[in-house]
Amino acid sequence: VWSEMSAESQSLAEKAQAEMRHRQWDEERSRAIRARMDANQKGTLGSDPGLIYYLQVEDQIKIGFTSNLSVRLAAYPPMARLLATHPGTYQTESAMHAKFAQHLAGRKEWFVDCDDIANHIQEVRRTFKQDRRVAA
Repeated sequence: VWSEMSAESQSLAEKAQAEMRHRQWDEERSRAIRARMDANQKGTLGSDPGLIYYLQVEDQIKIGFTSNLSVRLAAYPPMARLLATHPGTYQTESAMHAKFAQHLAGRKEWFVDCDDIANHIQEVRRTFKQDRRVAA
């Protein structure tokens, strides 16, 4: 009985953590949408500063933009690996997507892990002095 109660308690805690991560992701997404709408009205859409990040989940690479990396990373599964980051804007993210469009993995911002992208990530690491483990 004790082990069943313990397992159920752990399951509830994991569920609560997942719900909290989902809520944080929703809040960041809402902030990003509001920021895009404001920037569009000001005529500065795509120029707000943030980070371009390269994240690996299994055999795919996500190229994304965020203004809050720690919150953004919390939305991904635990096995996700942050490969590199560099300063950028939505425009920079769009340029990276266009540059690697031939390697799309079927989803909008997800790419096949290939030499072109791996070489780019290595260059980003060298340029921005990041070791193999990028801090969030």
